[in-house]
Amino acid sequence: MAQAMTLYRAERHADAEAEARARAVSAHDACLAAFGPDHRRTVEARALLDRIDGT
Repeated sequence: MAQAMTLYRAERHADAEAEARARAVSAHDACLAAFGPDHRRTVEARALLDRIDGT
């Protein structure tokens, strides 16, 4: 999650954004499986995905 956030904030290049999104998806999936949909880390990962996607 931290790596995805760092990549997203640091660079706005398409490659960096794609890598940030891939890491955020991975973090979200892992948090969802381990903690469930309402855990703060899952919510945080979802929020980052939403920011990356512009929603």
